[in-house]
Amino acid sequence: MQQLLLDVKLTKQDKFAAEDFLPLSSSFQAHQVVLSSVANSLSGCLIIGPTGVGKTHLLNVAKQYLSVNVSDYELLMLDDITQLDYVDEKIKYLLIDNIKQVTKEHQELLFHWFNHLKSANGKLILVAEKSLDELVELKDLKSRLLTLQQAIINYPSEKDLEIFILKQAFDRQIEIADDVLNYMLLRIERNFNKAEKLIDKIDEESLREKRKITIPFIKEYLN
Repeated sequence: MQQLLLDVKLTKQDKFAAEDFLPLSSSFQAHQVVLSSVANSLSGCLIIGPTGVGKTHLLNVAKQYLSVNVSDYELLMLDDITQLDYVDEKIKYLLIDNIKQVTKEHQELLFHWFNHLKSANGKLILVAEKSLDELVELKDLKSRLLTLQQAIINYPSEKDLEIFILKQAFDRQIEIADDVLNYMLLRIERNFNKAEKLIDKIDEESLREKRKITIPFIKEYLN
């Protein structure tokens, strides 16, 4: 592999762009499920996986595809289920990120939202670290959620992480040599969020210090 001289700059608003989602081996099937849920007459889906594997990005992909044919006032996206309120009849598409626990109150709200969206031919797309079946006790809600497709994202493989790091470097015009890349892959977690933060730090400090990205340089920021 040759050193990469990279020539595209990433802007913050592009972070979750649909075209920048990488359907890698760990997320390919989940990506297909979400696109199918958006394009077809399905009630929605559940995006499930551990922290840092791309669930939020995939939820934003769904939002961007829905936004092509949906008015802004018909679509509601929440960063957390704690933001969920009473049913708004205008909303036909509800997307909720970062579900870690669901209180009895929010289970009841979600139950009413599910029924509303179903009758409105809308969609419900939820993101969680584990199955909603494990998080939900309300039987009527659980039975409804189990009708949704599951888009499961696994931990990335080493190859997935390599592709992700090179893509992040490419977007920041960072040059990474083979030995540096291999050193990083052996020492960082299988977590895209942490890998991205490391690349951000490398980018910032290499520019500030006017240093080439080498293994001794990387060592300073791996911890």
